[in-house]
Amino acid sequence: MPCIECGTPCKTGRCNQHQRQHQRTTSQRGYGSAHQRARAQLARTLPDYCGYGCGTLLTHDSKWVAAHCVDGDPSSGYVVACAPCNERAKRK
Repeated sequence: MPCIECGTPCKTGRCNQHQRQHQRTTSQRGYGSAHQRARAQLARTLPDYCGYGCGTLLTHDSKWVAAHCVDGDPSSGYVVACAPCNERAKRK
């Protein structure tokens, strides 16, 4: 069964990394008020295509994230992205 967050194989539906992440608050995971505001602003742009260019059309009902334009740099701005592309960007 793949992890529902990143698609890697796991037994529980969430890999160990994502199980630990979901035990912390959004602010503890690095998604404080600035990120939440950016996500709300991006939600108003949906439907839109993944900002990483994979071609996935994202809607309000899709699993999407507010991703940094430059991974790890909130000052670079945010794009709407599908979860698998965002996870791949984190590993680069």
